[in-house]
Amino acid sequence: MATLTWIGTTTNWGLASNWSPAQVPTSADDVIFNNAANCIALSSGTACNSLDFNGYTGSFTSVGTGGVTISGSNTGTTTGVSLRLSSGMTISGFTTTFALVGVGGYIYCNGKTFASLITFNNAAGVWSTQDVFTSSNAMTITAGTLNINYNLTIGTTSAFTFTAGTINANNGANITSGTFNSSAANVRTLNMGSSNWTLTSTGIVWVVNATSMTLNCGQSKIIVTNTSATATTFSSTGSLTYYTIQYARGGGAGSLIFGSTTNTTITNFIDNTSTAAHSIQFQSGQWNFYKFNVRGTAGQLITISRSGTTSPTIAKVGLGIVPYCDYLNIVSTGLTSSPANTWYAGANSTGSGGGWVMTAALSSQSLLGGGGVG
Repeated sequence: MATLTWIGTTTNWGLASNWSPAQVPTSADDVIFNNAANCIALSSGTACNSLDFNGYTGSFTSVGTGGVTISGSNTGTTTGVSLRLSSGMTISGFTTTFALVGVGGYIYCNGKTFASLITFNNAAGVWSTQDVFTSSNAMTITAGTLNINYNLTIGTTSAFTFTAGTINANNGANITSGTFNSSAANVRTLNMGSSNWTLTSTGIVWVVNATSMTLNCGQSKIIVTNTSATATTFSSTGSLTYYTIQYARGGGAGSLIFGSTTNTTITNFIDNTSTAAHSIQFQSGQWNFYKFNVRGTAGQLITISRSGTTSPTIAKVGLGIVPYCDYLNIVSTGLTSSPANTWYAGANSTGSGGGWVMTAALSSQSLLGGGGVG
């Protein structure tokens, strides 16, 4: 294992004379860039133990299909550094992968944006973000632990894929991605903390398989924000509990579909800021709500219905009733609201049946109920 510093007589990473000492880095070596001498261009994939651009003001460019594999020793160039970008550098051309496959370490972006897929893959690896992390591409955790200590944003249509390991959202760090996918049945732990998890794409924006999943929702909020007319689906199989889910699509008329489940529980569901008519649909199984705050506006009703041909149930759990709904269109065919006579649709709603009461709750009843927070 060596510490190699770039001196850059040319731009070729693979030329020994561009390094001090004069040898091409291997996966065992810590790599340092701290000057702007002859910017680096990769034409093929490369590997190193850690990669540190602290103080570097040049460019780091991929001119081929080359990605970077970082073995990720947690005793790298500066104690704990696995990957550090510099605020003064330029990074471009990477459309393949930055793969972190070692025992982990600190990750610094220093205001830079990745354009490549970021992957983490070592069951013993522990990586920690040390500032805001931004990528215009996707992120995959195949194995290992990722501590998200600051806001993390990936591409607006890109997937945050969680296959195995642990994600810790710390310090109220907010996570933004096109979608979140943890459909694998490997052992996983998702600690959501008090973070906002914002989903910006359409289609299936959230899918979690409860098998071998430990989900600690904390006081987190999952926010669906895409403003198009395309439907979005929230899918959570098995029996998991979420804290707050919010439909916040503004003038977007796209439906929100609660997909297949066994017995999913949502503490707060909120849809009270939309300005366009849309629908909330339930596909199958039982969806449990402590608080359900859904309010359309005059002429822009929110339709509550099933999706498909099965017979799902929405259930009020905990004490009280569901009092804070209005301007709904209840299509009860195949959809049961339980217990009967605890779901109050509001004075300006239409439709009937399925356990809904088509009036506003009395004020005394509302004190016993629970509208969503936020």
